[in-house]
Amino acid sequence: MSNSSIQLFTLKQFDKMHHDNKMSIYEISEKYETYPNKIRRLAKKLGAEIRNKSQAQRVALETGRQEHPTKGKDRDEETKIKISESVAEMWDDMPKKEKKRRASLAKDQWENMTDVEKQNLKDKASEGIRKAAKNGSKLEIELLDWLVKEGYKVTFHKQHVVSNERMHLDLVLTEKAIAIEIDGPSHSQPIWGKKTLTRSIATDAKKDGLLLGAGFMIIRIKQQKDLTKKLVRDIIVELEGVLNKISVAKKWRPKVYKIGE
Repeated sequence: MSNSSIQLFTLKQFDKMHHDNKMSIYEISEKYETYPNKIRRLAKKLGAEIRNKSQAQRVALETGRQEHPTKGKDRDEETKIKISESVAEMWDDMPKKEKKRRASLAKDQWENMTDVEKQNLKDKASEGIRKAAKNGSKLEIELLDWLVKEGYKVTFHKQHVVSNERMHLDLVLTEKAIAIEIDGPSHSQPIWGKKTLTRSIATDAKKDGLLLGAGFMIIRIKQQKDLTKKLVRDIIVELEGVLNKISVAKKWRPKVYKIGE
């Protein structure tokens, strides 16, 4: 890079190229016929903000400079399982400090959003909850499919299981008098506020009392983590073990059995 080029390379120019025009450090270095590291050093000296690796990758995908690694590519089930297990293990093994850092970044991202962006996200979340309430959550559907394949007679989103009560039940094994309830984060955390959490806890307690009084066993499945293929498999393995034990050991039938705690 010549001295004249350096003199022309101002903070304003860099911001325009790197942020406004979304040029990469490599592209800027080509423009000035020099090395990327020289551009980085000069930008740092000027006090310019340089995109981190994650931001650079996102911009490269947005601008088409880089092909998306998975878009349009089909994977077999075995590959999907390996990927999901790898991601789950990475998260489980992640140090608490790193999890806290990521949570802090997510919080900062939320706080930096405009009111319109925040409202759009809230609207999408509300729509997702309405669809789950009507059509079932992903975990409910996964469990329903598995139970049907295993030959269980199961009803989905059943009401009036107990006389004169319109309470909603996720899954009911009618022949075994077993109610299966999926408890997402809103059943134990104040996601929608403390008052809503208090009402949810009271509703769950009332539901348990009515079901137990009617002779039902209750299986509560706690889902606090993001739903992955590995998590679904882990839940199904434990559920299968419980149902098999009930069938084999006739006297073993707890009133309430909890999975995922």
